[in-house]
Amino acid sequence: MRGLFAHLAVRWRAQGSITGPEAKALLRTMRSHRQALISGGEIPTVPRLITRRLRPTVLWALFRVSVETPGIFVMGMFAIPCAVAIGFYRAIERLAQWLAPHVSQVF
Repeated sequence: MRGLFAHLAVRWRAQGSITGPEAKALLRTMRSHRQALISGGEIPTVPRLITRRLRPTVLWALFRVSVETPGIFVMGMFAIPCAVAIGFYRAIERLAQWLAPHVSQVF
C-alpha cells in the first residue's frame, strides 16, 4: 500500500513531525482498514498511539474520508481552494471600493 497518505506518513516521520511508532501504527492501521473495507470485514479500532497527538489524528481522518467517501474528499479538495480564491477576490473588491473615493479625490 503506497498511497498519498502513506507517503505523507513516511515524509512526516522523516521530518520529525511524527514519531516512528506513530508512523508504523498509521501505516498498519491504514492497511488493515482498507482491507477490511474491501473484504467487508470488521473495521479495526484505531490505536491510542494515533489519537494522542493532532498530526496523526488529522492524517487518519483525511485517510478515512478519502477511502470511505472519495467523492466528498475530492469535492472538499476542490472546494477549499475555490473558497479561498473567492474570499480573496471579495476582499480585493471591497478594498477597491473603499479606496475609490480617496483615489478619485487625489486625481
